[in-house]
Amino acid sequence: MKYKGFRNSVRIRSILVRLVVAVIATFGAIVALPSPAQAIPGAEWRPYTKTSDWHCTARNNMASGVAGEACVVVRGRLAQGVVILRNTSGNTIEISGTASLYLNGDLLTNWWCNDTFLSNGYARACYTDTASLLCSDYVSGQADLWTNLSGRHIWFSDEPPRPMCQ
Repeated sequence: MKYKGFRNSVRIRSILVRLVVAVIATFGAIVALPSPAQAIPGAEWRPYTKTSDWHCTARNNMASGVAGEACVVVRGRLAQGVVILRNTSGNTIEISGTASLYLNGDLLTNWWCNDTFLSNGYARACYTDTASLLCSDYVSGQADLWTNLSGRHIWFSDEPPRPMCQ
């Protein structure tokens, strides 16, 4: 009887091992299947408050009553590129843009900012992701902006590059 019981427990173990392997293989196949293509969402335009960590270009007039800025925000070893748009045109305008962060003269990150509308009297900012960098690095922010009033893309750069950790 002990021998028969041992054979049954070995058989049960063998079945369980095969079952576990089958479940793992099925799960692996499902995970490995390509997913349908999805659009990568852009960054949102948000309210902002400048602090002493913000380093921006002078306001650049894109059209009557519409001004943009490219900025870099540096806090210790953290940096972000930011694009700002202000609307005092008297009308709601359509806006889009790209915020970029450059590291030692080379593009580090580039974020497309969702197309949206900006009401008269408002200003909004769009940010890149935050990068953790070395204190020996230099960063700058750049922006490519478009509004329906300007009808063209206008590029701004926060120059010269700013040292990190200062």
